[in-house]
Amino acid sequence: MKTQIPCVDDFDWASAIGKEVSKPDPFSKKIRRYIDWNTYLEMQNALAKNSLISNEVLREQDMSRRIEELATFEKQEGFVYFGEKQWLQTCQSEGPLSYSNWAKSVFENHIFENPFDFGHVKQIGECWQASTKCVDWHTRFGELAEGSLWISKLQIYLRTNKESQTGSPAPQQLIDSFEVMHNLPYHLYNFVQNAAEADKPAMQTEGGLNYISVGPMKNEWYLSYRHDYGVGIGAKFSRFNIEEYGF
Repeated sequence: MKTQIPCVDDFDWASAIGKEVSKPDPFSKKIRRYIDWNTYLEMQNALAKNSLISNEVLREQDMSRRIEELATFEKQEGFVYFGEKQWLQTCQSEGPLSYSNWAKSVFENHIFENPFDFGHVKQIGECWQASTKCVDWHTRFGELAEGSLWISKLQIYLRTNKESQTGSPAPQQLIDSFEVMHNLPYHLYNFVQNAAEADKPAMQTEGGLNYISVGPMKNEWYLSYRHDYGVGIGAKFSRFNIEEYGF
């Protein structure tokens, strides 16, 4: 008989893993190697075909097969697909949970200083927000060191049309947010390089990440840039691509 594990959103992953787990590496910076952006996207698209992230029911044999596929890419290419392997291994060892709930646990227990808090932010509107001044989790590639935005802190806003302070961020926004954070070193670099090509004068001064805003629409998010003289330009993204500057 095939073992089926349903995805659920009420799993207390942080409590279940206990104190014996080593320091988390949520974005797998110990495994990842620099890959040029075009090749990176090709690998990403190839591995997306068999992804279990959106599955409502997980079979044990499917999880094992997928973990093996992801582990092969990690070993041979130094490429990690959005923490999917970590999530599936957690499902196998600790019990079923959805990918979005796993991402939320990673954010609130290993990235941000406090859980997501709902409120109103000027220029953002109603949103879930979280922040941190510790950026040890951030993957840094030497090849992208020059010509990239620096990051000394992170503020993230998950915009919503709901006016209730109950509940939690929408699952798709958590998934989108994890994708953004996982690929952040590339996004910070591409933001600067594309702005230079577009002849944006605000990018003539070195600066850093101001905040990330994830919209209620799937794959829509924004990056805001700041420099020593104030807030610079921002960019609207459609998943991996910059759509426009200057919001």
